[in-house]
Amino acid sequence: MRTTVVNMDKDVMVGFGGKQAWLAVRNGDPAEVLAALGLRDLGDVPWRAGIDLAHLTDDRVAVTPPLSAPDGSTWVLAVGRFLLRPDTTVDVTDLSKRLQTEVQYFATHRVTETHRWQRADDGTLIRAFGYVGQTGDVTSWYGDPDAIERSTGLPPTFHRPDDLAPDALTFGPGGLDTLDADADAPDARGLDRGSPDESSPGVRRAQGDGTTRNNPSKPELEAPLNESMLTNLDDELTRLLTSANPSTAAEATQVPQGTAPDDEDRVTVLVSEHDVLRVAEGWSIDPTRLDGRTAPGPLRLGAAA
Repeated sequence: MRTTVVNMDKDVMVGFGGKQAWLAVRNGDPAEVLAALGLRDLGDVPWRAGIDLAHLTDDRVAVTPPLSAPDGSTWVLAVGRFLLRPDTTVDVTDLSKRLQTEVQYFATHRVTETHRWQRADDGTLIRAFGYVGQTGDVTSWYGDPDAIERSTGLPPTFHRPDDLAPDALTFGPGGLDTLDADADAPDARGLDRGSPDESSPGVRRAQGDGTTRNNPSKPELEAPLNESMLTNLDDELTRLLTSANPSTAAEATQVPQGTAPDDEDRVTVLVSEHDVLRVAEGWSIDPTRLDGRTAPGPLRLGAAA
């Protein structure tokens, strides 16, 4: 008879992805990522507690230890609904410049069908895409989609509205702004993207009527995390995302440049949560596939100031 000894002290990873936003930082260091995000470091937490806090609150971000991707690259993931809120500005270009590496941003919320992915490397924006399925509106399109994105059904080019410059970024709510493609031009927040203000964090929370949680000096792990908390936060996020994406937006279409969008040329852009995870897997790591695997270390928890 064989006896199996299980080490109960060994933590296992907890997957995430649905109704969530996260960053992937190549060769990142958890403490440096928290500092670049401008978050207060609350220390280490077990995976289950950290992912629950990142999902059930809007002012906590859980940062993973370095994780290996299928291609052998190493990534640190930072996850939290704080990164999904419409009043939080995520600037992957600034973050990648501060951290001197590649930074990716992913967000998906299946209720409003809000889906985004962005990619920047060492201060240079490579690609940005945003989509709101509730209105059929493409809220951002910068750069050319790669083979991974094309496999989700994206067209190779996208017809920009006439009132936008050919190289403009059209970024929607939740950290997406309208920026000029000129690296020396100031962005919508008045920062020079060619030489960003070193004192400003890569993630900023807008001032206003948005819900703000208290930030205790320690993570409140003793507080019960129940389904009603998740439901209330889901309702709040749905309301905010819906109000930020008016239903009057036109259907997203791709037509040949220089032609009118006739019905026969119309190609509808359809993106789902599955597509966001598919791009994440191709670019770095699909976080849903972490579930149940042995954890290389605890999560690091950060709190919004």
